[in-house]
Amino acid sequence: MDNRTEDQVIIAYTNEAILNSRLSLDKFASDHLVPALEADGVIEKSNILDAEQYAHWRSKNCMQFHRVMRGTTKFPLSWKWSWVGALPEPHKTQCRRELLAIAGVLDVPIPSFALNCAGSALSHLPRIMHEFSEMVAASSPAHDGVLDGRDNAELVKRYGNELLDIKEAIVRELQALEIGTGVVFDRSSVH
Repeated sequence: MDNRTEDQVIIAYTNEAILNSRLSLDKFASDHLVPALEADGVIEKSNILDAEQYAHWRSKNCMQFHRVMRGTTKFPLSWKWSWVGALPEPHKTQCRRELLAIAGVLDVPIPSFALNCAGSALSHLPRIMHEFSEMVAASSPAHDGVLDGRDNAELVKRYGNELLDIKEAIVRELQALEIGTGVVFDRSSVH
């Protein structure tokens, strides 16, 4: 992490998403961000009686987005999670992970419950296996059995990030296991 602020992180991932897709800033604002802000109750359509008023309201919110992107208006804190949720994948997940890392927490959401199965939770074993294979592919700094300052910093960073991905997946699976089965493990409070 390079000590960026949360708004800088969100704006950087938004720019990256725009550059790597067919989205334009206008399209992202009008088709993704404004509907997400509205759905989350962050902005309201009050006193809109016709299509012209709706177009003006939508244009006003898109203009605020453009001002935030240019840096002429401060990033509205109330927009943070709606904005992140409006980003396309993989930018949404990467942005969320970096924001949570700034807060000092891992990206471990509440377990999902299996459909039509009371007292059950979905397993994340496939994700654990995937993350493990990604970690093995990135583990070259550890191949000599020593981790020190002579290891390539970029390779060490990738290896560390892959290890954190495994940790998130394992914590998520442990939570699902406890919730789904009701079994409390001897060291449940250790994460």
